[in-house]
Amino acid sequence: FAELGDWTTEVDEDFHGVTPSLWGRTGTAGTESARIWVLHNTCYHLSGNCVQVNAGGGDGALEALHHVYIGANTAHHNRQAGFWCKQATDVVFSENVAFGGKEHGAQPGDGFGYQYNPNRLWFLFNEAFDNNFGFRQSDTTGGDPSHTAYFVGNVVHDNVHGLSEATHWGSPTGWAFSLWQGNQSRAIVDNTVWNTRGGIELVFAGPTTIAGNLVSGLWGGAEQLRVDRADTAAVTSVDEDLFHDTGGSPLFRWSGTTLDGLAAFQAASGQCAACVDGDPDLDDPSAGDFHIGAGSAARDASSEHGPYATFEALYGLDIRRDRDGVARPQEGAWDMGALEHRPTHTLRVTTGRLPAALLGEPWSATLESSGGSAPVAWSVAAGRLPFGVQLDEASGEIAGTPFVEGRYAFLSRIADGADDLAQRTLSIRVCRTRPVADVPEGHWAARYIQFLLCMGVSDGCSTDPLRYCPYDPATRAQMAKFLLRARWGGEFNPPPCSAPPFDDVECWRWFGPWVAELKAEGITTGCHGADYCPFAPVTR
Repeated sequence: FAELGDWTTEVDEDFHGVTPSLWGRTGTAGTESARIWVLHNTCYHLSGNCVQVNAGGGDGALEALHHVYIGANTAHHNRQAGFWCKQATDVVFSENVAFGGKEHGAQPGDGFGYQYNPNRLWFLFNEAFDNNFGFRQSDTTGGDPSHTAYFVGNVVHDNVHGLSEATHWGSPTGWAFSLWQGNQSRAIVDNTVWNTRGGIELVFAGPTTIAGNLVSGLWGGAEQLRVDRADTAAVTSVDEDLFHDTGGSPLFRWSGTTLDGLAAFQAASGQCAACVDGDPDLDDPSAGDFHIGAGSAARDASSEHGPYATFEALYGLDIRRDRDGVARPQEGAWDMGALEHRPTHTLRVTTGRLPAALLGEPWSATLESSGGSAPVAWSVAAGRLPFGVQLDEASGEIAGTPFVEGRYAFLSRIADGADDLAQRTLSIRVCRTRPVADVPEGHWAARYIQFLLCMGVSDGCSTDPLRYCPYDPATRAQMAKFLLRARWGGEFNPPPCSAPPFDDVECWRWFGPWVAELKAEGITTGCHGADYCPFAPVTR
């Protein structure tokens, strides 16, 4: 599902990918929509959600739409959330991937979320990254504490690029979990949070259990846990979590007070007796590997919490597994976070990016790994490959001739002979060849320029007709955008510029935010002194 409506608009168009819905009915008596499966889809550039479950507001709507399973889908760069639930009962979002959720108008940019008081809502073993919010609850109803929502075994990471500075109740964007409104019972259990601008945030009242989570590697000064209101703190339970700041003491906000360090939080709240502040010893988070190592403070430091028995009692299925599908516990006790320690875990997916493909032209690339033991088997665990392209499970080669353009995101997974697993989210962009007025087909750089246009790294030097100006110099200001798009992809846009990064770069200029981000990422230190020399030429 792609290019439905305007995904950058400031207004709600609500063009969704898949919508199990009873919306618009004045009553739902005698109506039932149930046992719905939504599997292995990819959605991007939609003006709505990839998947939205919505029974509407008719009488009995909550119970009329039930038992919906949304699994192994990928959603990225949509105007609204990747995955969202409104009124419904017994809804499971499992093993999905959502990224690229940024602010558009009133939409704050969520990976996953819900509102309007659904019941028995489950978010299991999903991955969210590069969003303004990983998981968000937004409600305009009073709620019902007998209704439940569960967040179990999810990985939320790298909410760092293009974040909005807009705040909600005094708190910035970038949270892994931000539950805003609605008096509903919630359990946040056994999740891993890494490199976000906030860990877990509860805004208004609603009984909440927070247990077994691993929260570390946050931005400097970011809060690990924020429960600011006294009435919310009074119905919140926190224990057996790892809260660790790689650069100092973990910060907490509890019942109106900021607390520096785990001991201060324990003393002031009476909570978190079995929490720990220690190195999680993650294997390779920069490559998407969030397994804990042998020396992790999260190892054997937790126990089983309530949602596992609840799920089994409701549906007859045992989900005592980590995000890899490995049985929990593996050793003497449960580990904190979404992934159990595995003594034999050495397997890694080392491929970080795949090249773009041109429509109708043969294309191939080979997935690469390290560690593990033979034989290995590759698979697509979520999302899908481009139409016309197949994966060889033994060699990891992806090859074929794509015949439908688009950006295809998928979760690559490798399993080895010792049943070790590793996985990583990748994407392949398929583009139609575009005529470039000043770059004829026989030009030596024609094919390379097509790939730059395809990946969104460059928009050319003019659009009507499309020109690239291959022999013109570019300015250092233009190269800031070029380099960041090359690094993070064509949809990337920098956060607003709050302070001039150099004496000769004002925030109000079009290139101000781009140069500020280039400096923030350590790519440039300027040209000399406190200047950037934005108008100095470089070659294209």
